[in-house]
Amino acid sequence: MPQKLLSAPDPEPILPPPTHENVLLYHQVWRALWDGAPKRAALPPEIVSCIAIFAGWILPDRTHRMIQTSKRVFVKCRTSDESAKVSRRWFTTEPLSEHDIADIVAFQLVTGSKDQGWTTLVPPESFSWFEVAVEREGKPVSQLQWKSHHNELCGKAMSRVEGAIILAPRAHLQVRDVIVVWLYAQSYAWSNEAEKGALLFYKWFQPVVPLRIGQE
Repeated sequence: MPQKLLSAPDPEPILPPPTHENVLLYHQVWRALWDGAPKRAALPPEIVSCIAIFAGWILPDRTHRMIQTSKRVFVKCRTSDESAKVSRRWFTTEPLSEHDIADIVAFQLVTGSKDQGWTTLVPPESFSWFEVAVEREGKPVSQLQWKSHHNELCGKAMSRVEGAIILAPRAHLQVRDVIVVWLYAQSYAWSNEAEKGALLFYKWFQPVVPLRIGQE
């Protein structure tokens, strides 16, 4: 059995994608804080926005088009060295602009993929996974690569797998950087096959709050 999974670190934890009920709650809390109460002063929108960010309220960003691919890719580890791994660059975003860097809060990889469909490992453990990385001028940027997700263990058919939501390292991004998706497999006979992939983008929650009557 492989002694170590040779992969990028897991991303920092963040709240899962919001449900419809979550979004309704976000609006209700925002409105309550913004309006105030008889015994509690109203908070300015800037403070409420900071509270929402601290709480990790995110929404899918409809202004950034989802990056999708139907390019089928496959990698397989054929060496007997259990620590060896194989990888393949799959697809990328367009070069990031200043607007992209300012607006993208997080991103998430979703794949239609599978491993080799069997394993002899006891206990079973997956060595077929995906990573998301940042490249600058065609080269990977140190510390800006994260493990997104593993394939469903011993999957017989392609299945949809949603990766971790990864906080965008905006302080470390530069104009014309690209976000890249990689396939990996480690240990003899392990493989990674994908037929569909998509990068989704998220932004901080910001409601459309109508002005009070008489407010300028």
